[in-house]
Amino acid sequence: DDLVTGVQTCALPISSFPGEVGGILANVNRWLGQVGMDATDEAGLARYLSDRSIDEKPGKLVLAESNEQALYAAILFHEGRSWFLKLMGDVKLARAEKANFLGLIDSFCLGDH
Repeated sequence: DDLVTGVQTCALPISSFPGEVGGILANVNRWLGQVGMDATDEAGLARYLSDRSIDEKPGKLVLAESNEQALYAAILFHEGRSWFLKLMGDVKLARAEKANFLGLIDSFCLGDH
């Protein structure tokens, strides 16, 4: 669904796929392109990526912003599946919703414990 405030919008997709669907670098580069940012390489990935526990499992947090757009994403590979939680869109609205997005990540549960 899209979050809308006036003319500002952000998308909040949550998705899961079998396998690692291209890996972290390929996914981050695709998402960067979706918000109008340049692709990166393995060395540059560290500028966007940090470790984040998701449902008590090791995951990754992606934080990328331009002057107009933002991409915040959580990545979890677990039991042969990839999980992606993303907030993408207007940078001002994304910044306003960042704490809520991080709270969503912290409350995310796969129901396996």
